[in-house]
Amino acid sequence: VKDKPRAPKGAAWDAALAYWKTLKSDEGAHFDKVIVLDAAKLPPIVSWGSSPEDVVSVQGIVPNPEDITDETKRSSKHRALEYMGLTPGTKITDIALDRVFIGSCTNGRIEDLRAAAKVVEG
Repeated sequence: VKDKPRAPKGAAWDAALAYWKTLKSDEGAHFDKVIVLDAAKLPPIVSWGSSPEDVVSVQGIVPNPEDITDETKRSSKHRALEYMGLTPGTKITDIALDRVFIGSCTNGRIEDLRAAAKVVEG
């Protein structure tokens, strides 16, 4: 965050940093669940739908909404597949890419988008 356009500057940065360091769990705090992920072990993923949750491994297949028991979610996934023009069971590697969207509605940063653009440019 430091030196970002909207980050505090000078003494305000020092004050903010001191305050942020106070924002931690109490000593001995108990959590219902602790999840630790090693992101390096996660496979590359790609979206097959229209929601951030609609992702699968690039080695996977397009899921079948009929496997979803919740009627609302199942209906949503059917709409996503229709919108994307995909068929359940299709191998992701068999889908030709003619357009790619690199972006995010989940806190995407321009610096990340610029880095992705450099990768695409080669």
